[in-house]
Amino acid sequence: MPKVLIVEDSPTQALRTRIALESQGFEVSIVNDSRQAVDTAKSEKPDVVLSDVRMPGLDGFQLTEAFRADPEVGATAIVLNSATVNEDEDKALALKLGAQDYIDKGLAPDALASALNSAIGSAG
Repeated sequence: MPKVLIVEDSPTQALRTRIALESQGFEVSIVNDSRQAVDTAKSEKPDVVLSDVRMPGLDGFQLTEAFRADPEVGATAIVLNSATVNEDEDKALALKLGAQDYIDKGLAPDALASALNSAIGSAG
C-alpha cells in the first residue's frame, strides 16, 4: 500500500483528499503546517508527498526545495496541487525545482491516484 503525506493548510481540503486517496488504497498522513512536512517525512517515510502550492509558511515551491536539499528525504516523490493549475509558469517552476508533477486539486480520485502512482514510479 503506497504511503502519501498530504501537506494542506485547509482541514476541509485535507479531509477530502484523505478520503479520496484511502478509497484508492493509499495509506494517508496529513500535516497542516508546511514547516512540519520534512520532519514528518523523515519519521514516516512516505512514498509521495502531495502538497498544496499556496500555503502560509513555506509554499509548495519552497517545500519542494526543502525536500530536495535534505539528503534524508531528497528522493521522495513530490506532487504539487493547486486550484489554479492552468498557470504554465507555476508548473514549469514546480518541475524545475524537482517536483514530479503539478496537478489540479479537482481531479477525480482515480486520476489523483494515477498521478501519485506515476510520480512514485518516476522518483526512483
